[in-house]
Amino acid sequence: MKASQTRRARRAHASVNRKAGGAAWASIMASPCIMLAGSVPPERTGGYIDIFKMFIVIPMIIPVFTLPLIYRTGLNGEPGNVVRLAGALLLCAAAAVLFVELKPAKPAGRAHRNNGLAVRLTTH
Repeated sequence: MKASQTRRARRAHASVNRKAGGAAWASIMASPCIMLAGSVPPERTGGYIDIFKMFIVIPMIIPVFTLPLIYRTGLNGEPGNVVRLAGALLLCAAAAVLFVELKPAKPAGRAHRNNGLAVRLTTH
């Protein structure tokens, strides 16, 4: 195989990966919003969704400022330790999801239907 064919094949593969990643990200971002929309008053859905989105973005910004402070001392300057920390935090997030309970949504207007699901935080 020629070098130019290999480069074209790599570019095509990278393009497919980007599109699949974009579709996955869209699904990840849309699903919680759909669940949230059924549990808030229809006239306030936009405001609640905006606040919810802030709770997604703020945790993404925090590591930008805090990771450099602990990278050399707390993580010994090893990139693998950063990945382990991320995995541990992901497990913590997965455990937190155990406290979220889905309940049937109250009937709403046509524009606010969400497959019959709503989110309610349980207190055990």
